[in-house]
Amino acid sequence: MCFRWQQMDDKGMDGKGKDDKGMDDEVMDDIRMDDVDEVMDDIRMDDVGMNSKGMEDIHMDGTDKKIDLSEYMEYLDIVNKTFRTENEAYRFYLEYARRKGFGVRKDDLKYRGLKENAYRRTYKCCKQGFRASKHFDRAVTIRTPRGLSRCGCPALFQVQLQEKGDGRWFVKNFVDDHNHPFVPPDLTPYLSSHRKLTDAQKADVIEYAVGGLRTHQIMNVMEKNAGGLDNLGFIDRDLYNHVSIQKRKRIEGNDARYLLTYMLAQKQADPEFFYQYTKDSQGHLRNIFWADSQSRIDYVAFGGVVVFDSTYRSNRYRLPFVPFVGLNHHRSTVLYGIGLVSDETVESYQWLLTVFLEAMSQRHPTSAITDGDASMAKAIATVWTNTDHRLCTWHIEENMAVHLRKEKRKEFQKFIYRRWDVDEFERQWEAFMGKFNVTKKGNKKGKGRGAKKVKKMGTRSHGLTECMS
Repeated sequence: MCFRWQQMDDKGMDGKGKDDKGMDDEVMDDIRMDDVDEVMDDIRMDDVGMNSKGMEDIHMDGTDKKIDLSEYMEYLDIVNKTFRTENEAYRFYLEYARRKGFGVRKDDLKYRGLKENAYRRTYKCCKQGFRASKHFDRAVTIRTPRGLSRCGCPALFQVQLQEKGDGRWFVKNFVDDHNHPFVPPDLTPYLSSHRKLTDAQKADVIEYAVGGLRTHQIMNVMEKNAGGLDNLGFIDRDLYNHVSIQKRKRIEGNDARYLLTYMLAQKQADPEFFYQYTKDSQGHLRNIFWADSQSRIDYVAFGGVVVFDSTYRSNRYRLPFVPFVGLNHHRSTVLYGIGLVSDETVESYQWLLTVFLEAMSQRHPTSAITDGDASMAKAIATVWTNTDHRLCTWHIEENMAVHLRKEKRKEFQKFIYRRWDVDEFERQWEAFMGKFNVTKKGNKKGKGRGAKKVKKMGTRSHGLTECMS
C-alpha cells in the first residue's frame, strides 16, 4: 500500500509564490482543508466497485490500484492531525510505527535563526538510506561488520510549526510507502526505537537495587513480572545502560566521598580489606591505596616479583593509576593492590610504597619491575631497601626501536633474554662493542649495571598492567 501526502504552500506547484523566498523561509498560512477536499472529490464513490477485499480501480496517480478503505481513511486522518509540540508528533508516529511493525529514526531538524526556533522536523523509517561506502572499502576490519539494516526505505513523516494561529505543528509531508516487509508483532518490541524503560519501571529498578538485587537479577524479576520479554519493552542492555547512567549521576560532584563510602562498606563486609588515603590542606582527596583479602593472600604466595606501572592516565581526572600485579603458578596475572596518586613526585611514590608494605605486613618483594621512571626509582631505593629494581623489557625494546637498527638491535636483544654469568656477559659485551664500534664512554655507562640486571630480566610490566587498565 502506497500513500503520499504533501501540504502545499500558497505558492503552488510551479514554485512561484507571492514573494521570492524559498519554502523554508515563507510564512505559512493557516492549515487549509481544501486540499483534502479536492483529493476526496477526485474519488468518485459511485464508480467504485466494492468487494470483500476492499476498493478497486481508484485512479489517484494514473494507475489502477487496490486500496483498502479503512487504511485510506486512516491515512487521511493522519495527514489532518495537528500536535501541540514536536515531541507529541514524535510519540504519535512512534506508536503508529509500533502498530505497523517498523522502527523510527529522527532525521532533519530545521531552525529559523537560533537553535531554539525549530520549525520543521522529519522522521524516517529506521531502514532509510544506505550504509556509507567507506565501511565496505576498508582493507582491514578490526571488528566483525554488523549486518546490513538499511535498504533505502522512502517512508517519512514530516511536521512543521504553524506560524499563525496557536502555534501547533501540522503534517507537512507523509509518505507511507515501505520497500521492505514489516516486523512481526512479537518482534517489534526489540526494535531500538521501541525499547524504553517507563517511569514505573525505572522506579522498580531503584527499589530492587535498594533491596540488594544485582542488575541481572533485576532483569530476571522484571521479565517474570511482565509475563515474558516480549511484554517488557526493553532488553538487558537497556537496563545495564540505565543503571550505569544513574550511578554516574549519583556520584557526580561527590565522587571522592562516594569512593570513601564504598571503601568503608568493603571494609565492613571484608575485615581483611585494607585501604588508606591522604588529604591536602583543603580536605581534598590526594592519594589512596586499597587491597582486598584475596590480593593480600596472593601476595604472600606469589609476591616475589611485583610489577607496577604509572603510565595509565585514562581516567577522567588524568591521575596516575598504579596497579601492583604479578604472576601466579599458572602464569596468570594476579592483582596485589591499586593506588591512585595526585602526581608523580618522589614523595607520592614513597607514600604509596610505604602503605603497600603496611598492607603486606612489611614483607618486601624480591624484585620490582617498573617502566624506568626516575621518581619511582628513587622511591624504591629509599623505601624498598631490600628489593632489586629491574626495568621492564617492553620499555627497553621501545627504546631499542628508536636507537638501534637491524643487526645491531638483534644482537643487543641477546643481552636481555639470554642467561649468562658475569664473565660470559663481559666477553659478549666486549665482542659487541668491537663489532659495532661502540665507544668506550658507552661501555663505562652501561657495562657494570647491565651485568647485574640481565640475569633477572624477562617480565613485561606493560603486558601485565595493560590487562588491568
